[in-house]
Amino acid sequence: MVLWNRRRGFYRAGEEAALNRYVIDALSVPDRVEEGHEAVYRYRMEERLVHITAPVLAVCAPQDHYSLPALEELAAALGCETAVLSGGHVPAPEQLPGEFADVVNRRFFADVLPGRDGPLGTPGGAGAVGPQGVDTTLVEGR
Repeated sequence: MVLWNRRRGFYRAGEEAALNRYVIDALSVPDRVEEGHEAVYRYRMEERLVHITAPVLAVCAPQDHYSLPALEELAAALGCETAVLSGGHVPAPEQLPGEFADVVNRRFFADVLPGRDGPLGTPGGAGAVGPQGVDTTLVEGR
């Protein structure tokens, strides 16, 4: 119950089922339940941003008090556009799945990406485009 109460602030009223799923997943590894949060806290992405060459869209929720304050700084470092959803918190893709998908799909499939003559089209149509030649060395090696 302590874990549920600690995470409650990230979910809106009526989203208890999503919070319950999170807690069930977390409790499946009871001896390591906090490791994920600690790993995210320790992870330093700032030095790696210069290696990202693929198109990026920084998406955030307006009640995400952890990421929203850094959104513009992150976007400036990546040279990318931003999108702030109409609502939500940290689990915004789960809270607003339709809006999140629309924002991401519009940016990467309906808008014309840098270096392209036209949009990719539907997500399923992107496979016909072939390699984009924008992966970093790290990604290419996987």
